[in-house]
Amino acid sequence: MKDSKSYKKYSLLTLATLLVVSLIAVSFVRQLEFDFDFEKFFPANDDSSDFYKDYRKAFESDNDFVLIGLENKNGVFDQSFLKDIEKLVTEIEKIENVEQVLAITNARDFKKAPGTGQIYDYPILHINKPERYTRDSISIAANDLFRGTIVSKDLTSTALWIKHTQQISKEKCDNLSNDLHRVLDGFTFDKTHIMGRSVGQKIYVEMMQNEMMIFMGLSFILVIAFLFIAFRSGWGILIPIFVMTLAIIWNLAIIKLLGQKIDSMLTILPTIIFVVGMSDIVHFLTRYLAELRNGNDKLSAIKITIREVGLATLLTSLTTALGFLTLVSSPILPISNFGLYTAAGVIIAFILTFSMLPSTLVLVHKPKVNALKKRDYWKPKLAYLFLYSLRNRKTILWLSLITFVLSGWAISTIRANNYLLQGLNENHPLKQEMRFFEKNYSGARPLEVAVIFKPDTDPFSTKTMRELALLEDHLKHNYGLNAITSFHSILKKTDEVVSSKKPGFEDSEKRIKKAYIYLLNEREIIQKFYNSEKNMARIYGQTDDLGRQYYISKGEDLEHFMQTELKNANFNIKLTGTAQLIDRSNEILSSSMLKGLALAFLMIAILFGFLFKSWSMLVISLIPNILPLVMIGGVMGVSGIEFKVSNAIIFTIIFGIAVDDTIHFLSKFRMEIRKGRSMIYAMKRTFLTSGKAIIVTSLILIAGFLTLVFSDFQGTFYIGLLISLSLVFAVVADLLLLPVLIWYLYRER
Repeated sequence: MKDSKSYKKYSLLTLATLLVVSLIAVSFVRQLEFDFDFEKFFPANDDSSDFYKDYRKAFESDNDFVLIGLENKNGVFDQSFLKDIEKLVTEIEKIENVEQVLAITNARDFKKAPGTGQIYDYPILHINKPERYTRDSISIAANDLFRGTIVSKDLTSTALWIKHTQQISKEKCDNLSNDLHRVLDGFTFDKTHIMGRSVGQKIYVEMMQNEMMIFMGLSFILVIAFLFIAFRSGWGILIPIFVMTLAIIWNLAIIKLLGQKIDSMLTILPTIIFVVGMSDIVHFLTRYLAELRNGNDKLSAIKITIREVGLATLLTSLTTALGFLTLVSSPILPISNFGLYTAAGVIIAFILTFSMLPSTLVLVHKPKVNALKKRDYWKPKLAYLFLYSLRNRKTILWLSLITFVLSGWAISTIRANNYLLQGLNENHPLKQEMRFFEKNYSGARPLEVAVIFKPDTDPFSTKTMRELALLEDHLKHNYGLNAITSFHSILKKTDEVVSSKKPGFEDSEKRIKKAYIYLLNEREIIQKFYNSEKNMARIYGQTDDLGRQYYISKGEDLEHFMQTELKNANFNIKLTGTAQLIDRSNEILSSSMLKGLALAFLMIAILFGFLFKSWSMLVISLIPNILPLVMIGGVMGVSGIEFKVSNAIIFTIIFGIAVDDTIHFLSKFRMEIRKGRSMIYAMKRTFLTSGKAIIVTSLILIAGFLTLVFSDFQGTFYIGLLISLSLVFAVVADLLLLPVLIWYLYRER
């Protein structure tokens, strides 16, 4: 009795302490912020990223703008439509952080006055003279600078290019997006399209906030359902839910304490912690109820459970955390943070499970033993499954081998690829906006080509200009670059005005220098495309978003062109820009994920070796966890799912989670062997006692991860789908293949 009172006292003290810490944690969670800065997905400490940062300082960013597309059923050259655009431009120019608005109503071109030879600028469209619209439209349609940029290819819509302050904060991006939508709401255009970093970022953050709540809500509902099926009692539902809720709160508080914001990767963290941590609780409660059925009192049952399940659960938490920690080595910051904070969450869930859960069980009433005995529906079904696996052991081995081989072949067909806005489903409004600009304008994927002049090279020589002309022609007709603006093109355009479109610009050094001198009066223009200090020039354009694989082949063609046609050119080139860095991230991530997975295998193999001190047990433990990985790779290959940044972490997560059930099974098996049981009896006891927990925890994990398939982010969708599918494979491997492997490979001492 005295012993019972002491335990109750310590339990109350433990719960009070945890409650105080949790209340403090809640105050931090309330201050959490959401952020989506896609540049954080650029590889850190990489030459490509470093070069782009220097390049951006020399010129300007390629993504600090907003595009607004305006459609009119009567066509672009409608005076009332054009008047509204003029008013719209005036309103947008008043918005904070807007630096420049280029539209059909204010765009200007240059001409040379006949007789005097004076250069003057003129509007490309005379809004107040409708009689000139036909002539103006013909002139605009024939000008590559305007068609496909501010006027659509079919002349049915027009676009506003809004340049805003570079590298503005999320708060200012949100304000800019809100102000633009507010201004647009004051007009009644037939159709309005808007795209840009500041606009997209706001939509992404709102999506992340909504999805985080949806995932958590669905996970709660599904987990409650499975807990009710497994334990059929109120305390068997409320206690686990409460423990895991606190684990999530603690985890989010740590994120805030370390100054991190919730990004697109961390939105799924609460769901992962909830379902992964719940598996620890299920193993604990399953063992606790089993001990009560065996006639033990409440305190004895808790002690036996901690002693017999504690080590296995600690190992599963460590292996899962190690799996996530391998992501920390990734050069992609959001993925590195995801690995770190998820690993921390797994450990927090373990700590709360073995502190809060036992303390709560000490204080609540013991379930009725008679009722518990009546509810054990699992034993006959598990006994049948155990006998089935041993009776069909050769068939199971052959099927596993055939599955492994076929999956390995399918893996070889997986393509590594990525797109802009790759995280969104095709029917998402943002994706549709991008498709509009791709179809009607010059494209949505920016490309920057850095032209780096060789030492002692004259950038204004005829040789340099001819070579730049050849390069731009290749970029236009072979690479697919549209709306090219460059050092060479603005010099040539200036020469057309100064020299009245006489041919032979690239062959006259005098005309080249004359055009440059004239441009010095427009210093802001020339500085955007030529940096004399770095001896570098810029080529900028846009393409359709056809995927990384497509542009890898185009890049190889371009490299071949430089080595053959321009092998003695006065310059070298380097492809750069945000789209190139996203491609580079995917390339680096593919290799880093393989290294991370290999590291996870090594670390978990060491843990298994330490636990079992047997090479045969090491092989037995790893095979059932390698097979689900290979099978998921096979599913990706057969179904055509491409390997990209958004789903690259799947394999590490799968291995870290799937290995947990194997550890529980083998830990229980080792305990039975140490009690002097024969191998077959130890296997049977393990199967009947651990089998239920393995099935229930797997169902909870599958249900939790399946909630992610409701995401509008493709990456999150595939994480939910593929991990759920892999867990099905893993539980089948643990319950069918693992006993067969023990039968053939385990050697009794």
